[in-house]
Amino acid sequence: MKKEKYVSKHCGNVSHSFKGISYSYISLFLVVMVLVGTTVSWFTIKDNANINSNIMNFNSGTGLRVNDGEDITNHIKVDNFKIDEASSVDGRNLFFPNNNVDGDSNLTYSLQYRDATVGDKNQRFLYKDFTVSADSKETNVYVKSYTIKVGNETFNGSTQILFEDKNNPLKPTGIVTHDACPIRIAFITDSQDKPTVFDPTALVDRYAKTYPAISSTALDTGLVINTENSTSISFSDYYYAVGKPIFTLEGTTPKKVTMVAWLEGTGDNCDKYAGKDLSIDIELESNFKDMEWITFVDDTVGDNDPSVTHWINKDKDCIVTMTYKDITTTGSPYRTVIMQENDKDAKGNPTWVAPIPEKVVTDITFNRYSLNDEMIYNAWYTRKDVETMWAKKLNTDRKKAPLQESREINGTRKTVYTALGGNGYSTTEDISERLSPCLGYWDYENISSGGSSSGGGSGSGGSGSGGGIVEDPNAKIKIGIDFNITANNKNWIKSNINDNGYTMYAKFIDGTLVPMELDNDVCKINNYEMKVNSILTNFVLKSKSDTKTIRIDQNVIFNRSMNIAMEISNDDVAHRTN
Repeated sequence: MKKEKYVSKHCGNVSHSFKGISYSYISLFLVVMVLVGTTVSWFTIKDNANINSNIMNFNSGTGLRVNDGEDITNHIKVDNFKIDEASSVDGRNLFFPNNNVDGDSNLTYSLQYRDATVGDKNQRFLYKDFTVSADSKETNVYVKSYTIKVGNETFNGSTQILFEDKNNPLKPTGIVTHDACPIRIAFITDSQDKPTVFDPTALVDRYAKTYPAISSTALDTGLVINTENSTSISFSDYYYAVGKPIFTLEGTTPKKVTMVAWLEGTGDNCDKYAGKDLSIDIELESNFKDMEWITFVDDTVGDNDPSVTHWINKDKDCIVTMTYKDITTTGSPYRTVIMQENDKDAKGNPTWVAPIPEKVVTDITFNRYSLNDEMIYNAWYTRKDVETMWAKKLNTDRKKAPLQESREINGTRKTVYTALGGNGYSTTEDISERLSPCLGYWDYENISSGGSSSGGGSGSGGSGSGGGIVEDPNAKIKIGIDFNITANNKNWIKSNINDNGYTMYAKFIDGTLVPMELDNDVCKINNYEMKVNSILTNFVLKSKSDTKTIRIDQNVIFNRSMNIAMEISNDDVAHRTN
């Protein structure tokens, strides 16, 4: 078979067939990050260098703590590491080319690759290991924030709006955008488990890129014989409460974790970033006692047509993100969280929820973000001089008061923001007009009724499913859960309860276990009093000697008195049915 010559020094895609291997545009400088041998665990390499010597201790009662040298923190940090091109499916087995082929380092026609050696570690790829442990309880650890810098680009999951810095400093001019960057970060917790691979450039999973990474080579020649799609996920999957935990620690049993970072050589634009400095700051958290929940209520009407209601996600294209200036962290000053669409309020308005530090009361923006266009369509602001940001006067009878600069009203922090409409432009091509403030208020119920805005917000909670969203973060509500445990011909739960001495519990994010009563095929909780914004994370089936966990497909946040119905699926996962 005649060999084709490739002389490009840039990155590209790799393809293969069994009759004849053909390769498209691929970098001369693909750099591996795997150990000698393609199936060896990362944990077989030990290194006493400072970059690998972190011991992290997670405490579910008082908050996460990370011991890193002499510092006590909750950050995984790496500063100014030279990142190079590599190819890997999962961060465990990585490959780079043997560039000295036939004495000519400028030709990659043989496409021969070698595995990494110990000498490559923390020289040509980033490898950072640590041990995590907790107190005696089961502890869930989440991603609180992250900042990944590659060269001059900073990725932190932001949907931040840019403003003009001359003449009119409050005029919106655009949003933060980035050039494509195929950076990859993998967390490996066990040699038998599939590593979790992140694309930190992706806001949500649908933006995470897939690349045809090298998965195996011939042992005798190093010739690439297989590629495999390298899939990744976004960090937003692991945000506190609206996502799943990045680690779950069982009691005091330590968990060893390795973080690996590389630049995927088959990815877009990787030649721009090869050899650039990489800095990583991932902030973890296991206890959010200083956080409170914000509820965003979609009570919007059309700018020109009042019959158009709830248009924020009318076409099932948009989500709501919340950006705020985080004064509680040492990372990037602006933090963006994806709000989780929750339950409708008592008036039938869609609601979205997300946590925010208690101390953050101003410089908060809610964004109507299009998943299809990767674009902020509209924004609701709580910041200084917000009234002067309007491009023109609103023509709406829903404007009850000047827009607010803070969620702290008469000394009380408000937790419910009600969006009422747009900014007066039904259509516009001008970005400053499109991103000028839309209409909304904290504590709207009191403002609209002419009462004091220091009152109870969007209702007192009420009872049953009709209660309004509760403004007071310390208020008590009453909840109900009906969990159908025999749906989809599932009977093993009922059998364990009736015959084997098990009890079903609803488990909440703070560790609270609420016992449930079996009524025919349904495990029930009725009128149970809890703190507002309690978060249901899973169900637990317990006996004297055994515990079985039944996960749910999405955490449920009780931001008012309400009853929910759930059922078990064919995958033994609980999900909402109402």
